[in-house]
Amino acid sequence: MDKEDILLKSRNDNRKGDEREVQNRTNAELFSYGIVVVILFVTALLANAGVVGGEIFINGKPFLFKDFLWLLNFLGLSCEFGAKFYFSRKIWQLLLCLSFAGGALGALGAFS
Repeated sequence: MDKEDILLKSRNDNRKGDEREVQNRTNAELFSYGIVVVILFVTALLANAGVVGGEIFINGKPFLFKDFLWLLNFLGLSCEFGAKFYFSRKIWQLLLCLSFAGGALGALGAFS
């Protein structure tokens, strides 16, 4: 291998940043997504307990706040595991995606 081939290979390997930068970016994304999910989940639990409540109007139709929060939780988790399945092709992630999508459809059923 000559110098130009080594430089070309190095540029291709580091095109998205070095390994440490990529790992830090991935950790930051996972942490921020985890915080959002935890906040939605805790708020949904508080809504089920009656601490937080009310109605949300979407297109002039009233929805209970707790149902809306559960819908957001299930949709977010379904999208997360759907994307993970798309990139990794692990069947357990597809199963989680489908189960959370079923939960989202159940939450949508509460809206009708």
